[in-house]
Amino acid sequence: MRPPGVFVLPLLLLFFLQGVCCLAGCPAQLPQGCLCQKGQSSVRVLCRDLIKSAQIAEILTSLGAIRVDRLELRNVSGALEAPWPEARVGKLHLVGGEISDVPDGIFESLGAELTELAIQNASIKRFPTFGHLTQLTSLDLSGNLIEEVREEAIAGLERLRRLRLADNRICSMSTSVLTHSKTIIELLDLSGNCFATVPAQNLRNAVNLKFLDLSRNQVSAVNNFELMNVPELRELRLDSNRISSISAMALMNIPQLEVLNLRNNSLESVDSIKLQAFTRLTSLDFGYNRFTRIPSIHDLSRLQRIRMDHNRLEAVSTLAFSANPRLESIDLSSNQIASVSRNSFDSLDRLSVLQLADNRIESLYKGMFDGIRNLQQLSLKQNLISSIDPNTFDSIRHLVLLDLSKNSLSQIAAGTFAPFKSLFWLDLSENSIEHIEKDAFTFKVANILLHNNALQCDEAFHWLPEYLVINRVRTFLPLQPDIRCAGPENLANVRLKDVMIQVANETMASAPSTPQPQLLNNLFGALGINPAVMQTALQSSNLPTTPISPQNVQIRQMMQAAPSMIVAVPGIGNVDISKLSPDIIAYVLHGGQIPGIPKATLDEIVAEYKQKMVNSGAVNPATIQKLQNAPLNQGTLASPPSALIQPQPGSSASPLPNVPNLLSQLNGAILPTPGGNGTAAAPAFQIPPEAISLMRILPPGYDLSKIPVDVVNSIMKGQIPDFTALPKDLQAYLMANIDKFFPTLNNAAPNVTIEELLAKLPTIERPEVSTYAPYDISKIGNDLISDEDEGESARLRLYTAIGLGVVGVFSIAILAIFCVSVRRRRSLQNLIFEVDTQVPECKSMAAPTRSDQLASLGHNPFSSHFSPLRPTPVHPQSRYP
Repeated sequence: MRPPGVFVLPLLLLFFLQGVCCLAGCPAQLPQGCLCQKGQSSVRVLCRDLIKSAQIAEILTSLGAIRVDRLELRNVSGALEAPWPEARVGKLHLVGGEISDVPDGIFESLGAELTELAIQNASIKRFPTFGHLTQLTSLDLSGNLIEEVREEAIAGLERLRRLRLADNRICSMSTSVLTHSKTIIELLDLSGNCFATVPAQNLRNAVNLKFLDLSRNQVSAVNNFELMNVPELRELRLDSNRISSISAMALMNIPQLEVLNLRNNSLESVDSIKLQAFTRLTSLDFGYNRFTRIPSIHDLSRLQRIRMDHNRLEAVSTLAFSANPRLESIDLSSNQIASVSRNSFDSLDRLSVLQLADNRIESLYKGMFDGIRNLQQLSLKQNLISSIDPNTFDSIRHLVLLDLSKNSLSQIAAGTFAPFKSLFWLDLSENSIEHIEKDAFTFKVANILLHNNALQCDEAFHWLPEYLVINRVRTFLPLQPDIRCAGPENLANVRLKDVMIQVANETMASAPSTPQPQLLNNLFGALGINPAVMQTALQSSNLPTTPISPQNVQIRQMMQAAPSMIVAVPGIGNVDISKLSPDIIAYVLHGGQIPGIPKATLDEIVAEYKQKMVNSGAVNPATIQKLQNAPLNQGTLASPPSALIQPQPGSSASPLPNVPNLLSQLNGAILPTPGGNGTAAAPAFQIPPEAISLMRILPPGYDLSKIPVDVVNSIMKGQIPDFTALPKDLQAYLMANIDKFFPTLNNAAPNVTIEELLAKLPTIERPEVSTYAPYDISKIGNDLISDEDEGESARLRLYTAIGLGVVGVFSIAILAIFCVSVRRRRSLQNLIFEVDTQVPECKSMAAPTRSDQLASLGHNPFSSHFSPLRPTPVHPQSRYP
């Protein structure tokens, strides 16, 4: 018995050599016009320039012993001249040019490793012989002028799995052309030729055929048994023919069919019972035919897509698509559909796309879309829709895209689009819409197209621009015509864009005409209270008018007797207390708090006020103490809603007095800021609108005394302050609300550059987190092979080869020792027994040849997820997404 190492060692050495060969680089020198692309495990050579036939031999010679995974020669001209030198090429592509002749046997020198050959768009007229290419698995002769396929042309190609003869002039094929390949061929592409009938003799009993393309021929009918016994067929393309009928037994024993494409033919009907036999069908395309009614398509548990666009359908009947639980897309566009029955789409929970564009539907009503609760895209473009009943869209609340353009809508009622919480795209353009009632939209819609309508921009229309501005709705697209008002006369032809800009300006910085509301707005903004919310609450409340109490009379007499008392209030300025109402003073004396003024600061002001009153001699301490102990007049000190203004924490004071009175009195008591010469520099408390917008973004109830004086002065002057000087808590709040803060800041200072704004903002320290290197799409090759994955694979092969090499060295050493030991043992036996024999030498096992290895390896050239056929050309008029 031979030792095991004799069998293992050659195989290890073979793997080692193969791993080393995979790391080979590009050829040392290539002819001009040729480029080499080296991957970690492959070498590809591309020659782009116009190539003469005689130059091909030079290119092959330059490759030497290097194995080239793919050699592509473009724009080859003239007849190919034999013989070619030997070269190690896996895939050879001759693309473009005019090759007048391809001699038989010219590729024989490449036959040892050539697995894929393509001669595309090269104007060859004769089908050459390829029988000598025993390793060939793929042959592509598309885009030539071939008229005949000779019987002996592909004889001997026992491994051929893919044959592409698209876009030639082949009108018929001999019945014996595929005799030697019929049982192994998996893909046959005969599209773009002139077949008048299905080549049944070449297709029948093709037991491994998975993809068949007969599109763009002149087939007029599919007769009985023409496509029979093709048990592995997955995709059948018969589109763009002249088929007007399909016989009942034309498609027999095709249980694995998944894609059936009969688009762009002359079919008026199909046998629905036969369709139900294709239980694995996922895609069915009957577009561009002459159907007048939808065939009965039921009980296809795997069906996902149905296309019946550009037919002559007149209605969608009840349960037209029932019992298809996996249906995801239905295209019924460009028909003559005038009615859609209730429950037409019943129990289609997975349907996400429904195309009903370019039909004759006149109205939308409740129940029309029942059963498709997960629908995301609905196209009703270019119909005759003039009305939408309430609750029409209640059953399709997850809609993302709705296209109602090019209809006859004149009015959108309130609540029409209320069910949509996730609507992203709404197209209402090119209708006759005059009125869109308030609350037609409840939730935000990111994009609403309204051009080419007859909008009446009257008072009932004012809510819409506000909705568009507040929700930042996009209404303008590139190259889109302007949206203009059609009426009333004073707003005729005014652009909606201009109206929205005006609304935006009013929203960002409103300026009421009366002085008191202006002051209220200013102070509310400074105190961090939303002016609009506060004023709404105040206007809606009925505050009683209370008579003057004896307590107030006493306070008023005390203030009249006292000298002018001016107190500096942080965040407001100098306030003349003598001008305040007795209600305010009584409120403060009882411990009441004013929003925005800290309690400690207010207590100091009260103590200073009392001391000045006593020092002036106008009152004595007992009178002030009596006033503090007296009960408050609750009528005058009615508190506003507690949700708007909360008392200071820890304060036991009574409720805040009437806020309008408080603010107006405080404002009237504020004194002008003295100028440099002692004169009044400006009217009291005039805050610019830009400053108001900045104050509104402060946290509610924020203590204004914490803000540095320089920042306050900058804001009052309408300038951009240095926000880095703000307290840390306020900086953190502003940066956390940067989405509101930055637009407001930009509007407040339109002439300040972005760089200047960023310089004044607080800095943000970027956290150190792990990240990934940028993904470079240029590292993806033409065959979707990632160089990074190849690098990892190549390194693994290298380490494996080194390991196997080390194991091989040890095996050789052990084998040598074993052979020497055996030889000595047998020599000793010969001396003892004096037998004249010869010890047999240890013979190494011959390494298997490259061809034997390739023959033993199985190879499936097709992906299990994507069809290897060419993409189906989209009809010029087709608008299917």
